[in-house]
Amino acid sequence: LWLAVGLDRSRTENCLVVWDITQSIAKQNVSSLLLRRVTTPAYESSKCEGVLSLSWHPEQPMIACGTSYKWLRLYHLTSSHTPVMTINASVKGVTSVQFDPFNSFRLATTSEDATIKVWDTRYKRDPSI
Repeated sequence: LWLAVGLDRSRTENCLVVWDITQSIAKQNVSSLLLRRVTTPAYESSKCEGVLSLSWHPEQPMIACGTSYKWLRLYHLTSSHTPVMTINASVKGVTSVQFDPFNSFRLATTSEDATIKVWDTRYKRDPSI
């Protein structure tokens, strides 16, 4: 079980922060978890660019992130803190991202330039639609 938050741009802080709630619960009993905040993130990334939208992959511990600087980034949460895919998805900020629940390779984005694009994550090129 994961919990993610996308934050506004900051010069010193990461704007994508993810906590692994399952690990936190396994290390503690429930009553102590309710009294204590889970403060240590399992994953942090996206320094210096605001996160406008997030979407969880339907099958893998992966998250798609739309940023205020026109980027669509995919992060695999069990690997390094660098994106496994970075796509220049727009000329302005990517306001929403959503994985297709019926095809886990497909991902849709909308952006501040009023475009809707559908991507196939197996290919790091132009949108498929």
